[in-house]
Amino acid sequence: MGICMALCNGVYILTSKNVMTKGYGPLTVCLYIYAFAAVILVPFTDWNALSEFMAVGPSDFIIKGPVGAFIYLLLQSFFSSVLPSITYMLGMKYIDAGKVAILEAGAEPSSALIVGLVIYGELPTPVGFAGMILAIISIMVLARE
Repeated sequence: MGICMALCNGVYILTSKNVMTKGYGPLTVCLYIYAFAAVILVPFTDWNALSEFMAVGPSDFIIKGPVGAFIYLLLQSFFSSVLPSITYMLGMKYIDAGKVAILEAGAEPSSALIVGLVIYGELPTPVGFAGMILAIISIMVLARE
């Protein structure tokens, strides 16, 4: 599964860079990527779990019920998928695709650790914290080049 993910990520990076050089904007590229992903992932969706969540909503969210669940899913989707993808595409306009891949490999786990800590209250393990520090150091070294 890991090799498949790495292969798909490589194709994603190179294809996105190629499409961006042909004049398509980051929003257009993200729209096509998410539309394609949605079509592929629909058969694997657990509709029962989704309907249960939509009926109850998150327990710690400000707005309760189905409306709160819908807003929660929209916000989480935007901040965890859409916004990072748009900034990723914008970064590819100015940086080589190989460097973008390296930056992504370091920044993605670090941001996931920070989001888990801030939003979900998950405390990182010492190994996770050390990995985040190493990822940030590697990004700083890469930025110097």
